[in-house]
Amino acid sequence: MPVRKILCLSLGAEGKIVEDHLRRAGWDVACCSDVSSARSLLAQRKFAVALVVADAAQRLAEAGVAAMEACVHASLQTEWVALCEQAVLESQAFRALILNCFFDYQVLPLEWPDLDRMLEHAAQRAMLRRGAADTSPDADTLGMVGQAASMVQLRKDIRKVAGAFAPVLIHGESGSGKELAAHAIHA
Repeated sequence: MPVRKILCLSLGAEGKIVEDHLRRAGWDVACCSDVSSARSLLAQRKFAVALVVADAAQRLAEAGVAAMEACVHASLQTEWVALCEQAVLESQAFRALILNCFFDYQVLPLEWPDLDRMLEHAAQRAMLRRGAADTSPDADTLGMVGQAASMVQLRKDIRKVAGAFAPVLIHGESGSGKELAAHAIHA
């Protein structure tokens, strides 16, 4: 079995317990306690999965959801998973981050078998994503140039609506790429 690499961003006390479990489960674990350290690690190494352990709303607020979102967008080959307390989900910004950027999440208290299945599934999805990126570099960009957060979000939105059997309204200024977006959705 290949070594599975995971980044564990711990924003609370549960992080050490989770880290120990991941090591026993055979993961190659790199841990950090803030978003800037996570970005540094992501720039140095490739991770199949990144796990955010947010068991304290105060620590999440200190980390900054916007900074975390930028970190997620800077690591497109990594699947993101969250472990969080129910109170953390009261943050509308964090809920939006999970919905738009994360593969999955689990509410604490931990259910180890559920966590193990979720992480394994995320690792397999990351492997599929890498395989798709290796075979066709243009497929990931949908023929669109740029890595700005707005372009990454546009490509993500196109992928979401492309799978739906429903009309799609595309609007924008002249020359903004509406036709290119329509072709990407159709393809």
